[in-house]
Amino acid sequence: MAVTRADVARRAGVSPAVVSYVLNPGMRPVSAETRQRVLAAIEELGYRPNAIAQSLRRGPTRTLGLLLPDHANPFFSELAAAIEDRAFERGYLLLVGSTSEDPQREMTYLNKFLDRQVDGLILIVSQDETCLAAQQSATPVVALDRFPPAADISSIQTDGKRGAEEAITHLADLGHRHIGIISGPEGLPVAMERLQMWRAAAATRPEIECRAQCAAPYTREGGYVAMGELLKSEVTAVVTACDVHAVGALSAIRDVGLAVPEDISLISYDGTGIARYTLPPLTVVSQPIELMGQRAVDRLIAQIAGEVHEDIHEYLEPHFDVRSSTGPLRESGHAVGEAGRR
Repeated sequence: MAVTRADVARRAGVSPAVVSYVLNPGMRPVSAETRQRVLAAIEELGYRPNAIAQSLRRGPTRTLGLLLPDHANPFFSELAAAIEDRAFERGYLLLVGSTSEDPQREMTYLNKFLDRQVDGLILIVSQDETCLAAQQSATPVVALDRFPPAADISSIQTDGKRGAEEAITHLADLGHRHIGIISGPEGLPVAMERLQMWRAAAATRPEIECRAQCAAPYTREGGYVAMGELLKSEVTAVVTACDVHAVGALSAIRDVGLAVPEDISLISYDGTGIARYTLPPLTVVSQPIELMGQRAVDRLIAQIAGEVHEDIHEYLEPHFDVRSSTGPLRESGHAVGEAGRR
């Protein structure tokens, strides 16, 4: 339950009106001792005065807050750009905080946004606690890309199941039987969900075997290192959790003298701009990034305007784009590993 001004007043031994005087300097004089007691109570209880002040202020700030994990990751930067463009079209300013998947940093940014009285929040975060705190603030909020099951807030994400099944079917039709998976960091719910997505898709084709799986940070280096490990296994195709993984994987494959798709077929998930311009261009399960950003802003503004009174969970369809990073298995087969390196 959210902490109220009355809770602060009881803790400090003053009236709720005195709490308002402390929070709004100039309304009425308050002694230094009383002010200190009120401020201490606010700190102890974790009271967010500006969340309450939203109902009291004269008008909206026309500002939205966005928390995203990594502005350097093309998926998040493209998604942020789509959100900002839509917010601008709707007359809103966007504040952005890049959290590096750090729970403490998420909470710090969240509190800063609430202090600035943003009208609404779009959250792409690593933990349910951040979403729960946003929910308790009474500020309109939409979770994007990642669904927080513990929080009662609206969400928008891609239903990757169908795209993953198309990707696995594509590999099976090309003759591949042994695939490897580069997943996201261990312990991150969205990474585990995406790993299960690939495994579930492989289970629809009994001839496909998931030979090996490596967890890696969502970075090019993470993809490079993970691909190096997978090259020790007998895999002929690899699927990755994101495009930046695949970029690193391409480099790792080249560095051991192998080629894509002649020796290894590669499929990534996200479908950002870089996927089209790698060598070779990546076959991808593409998320509808622009549409995700637009829907998130429109949904949030509808909540701000009081047009939506219940949580809505929307799943958008991905698209499977076949490019040059996948090819047929050689007739003789291919065992990647020390014996398979040139």
